[in-house]
Amino acid sequence: MLVADQRAWYTTEIGEDYNIIKPVTKKNDYLQLLPMLHARLVVNDKIRLKAAITRTFARPDFGSLVAWGSYMAQDNEYFMGNPDWEPTKATNVDLMSEFYLGGIGCITAGVFYKKIQDPIFSNTYTSPEYEGHTDVRISQDMN
Repeated sequence: MLVADQRAWYTTEIGEDYNIIKPVTKKNDYLQLLPMLHARLVVNDKIRLKAAITRTFARPDFGSLVAWGSYMAQDNEYFMGNPDWEPTKATNVDLMSEFYLGGIGCITAGVFYKKIQDPIFSNTYTSPEYEGHTDVRISQDMN
């Protein structure tokens, strides 16, 4: 048996806020095509094989997409949003085998492979001066 499917997600993100006293607006559009193919083969009444190839994605947390940041005076730290983020994408391959042992159960074994693109990481650095403050620790998630 073979099953194929194609999903499409179109996303528009618009962030508006004020950075100190000036308005900030950021927009990010993207289209994700997510094909998938699933196959199942019944070799005999005791052996079954399954395989899948899929494309998936994950969006950043909502709070990380904002077009502004927040300054924590007690820590001298500025957390910046990143509205230009791209979603993390992955290509997945899964293989599974099932061996049925009559009335006592079955043995299953599987392997998978995942290739991740645009992974999310946190970037932190110290700026000598930022928005009138000195030696500010700045953190921003990015990919």
